[in-house]
Amino acid sequence: MVDLIPKKSIYIREATRDDRSVIIDINHKAWEGAYQHIYSLREIDDLFSGRVEQKGSWLHERGDKIITLLAEVEERIVGFISLYQLADGSGGEVSSLYVYPGYQGAGIGSTLWDAGIEAFKVKGYDLLHVWVLAKAAAVTFYESHGCICFQEGQYIVGQHTEATYGYRLTF
Repeated sequence: MVDLIPKKSIYIREATRDDRSVIIDINHKAWEGAYQHIYSLREIDDLFSGRVEQKGSWLHERGDKIITLLAEVEERIVGFISLYQLADGSGGEVSSLYVYPGYQGAGIGSTLWDAGIEAFKVKGYDLLHVWVLAKAAAVTFYESHGCICFQEGQYIVGQHTEATYGYRLTF
């Protein structure tokens, strides 16, 4: 377990195009750490190399991208959160929230979460959705942050289908 990092030591900033490769790396490594009890490493590698498609039953509800925020600790990017509008304009969606495995449990995810909520508030939203694999440990994270399950769905990677939960939070 990583020691808690003081919130004042976590710097949040907007991602730029130059950050794309590190975002992909964080995403890939977080998937390997968080989902290898759900997907094989080959399935994960196939997804990140573009050899298989991914589909989510809720993706038709996603509108335009709002922002991707990065978390830096000692000038190293260690996590990110990506935010989208809901297509009907009623709120936003957290499409991704990932932290490098070595930094998980240190408060970075919660800091990114709080920054994401603030970004939604700036846009005038008071509702967010986030979709989570039903077997993922992230279920506990979102529930501990006040999210309520409102719908079940499916996420497909190649030929592999998994159950998902749609969570909602009003603020």
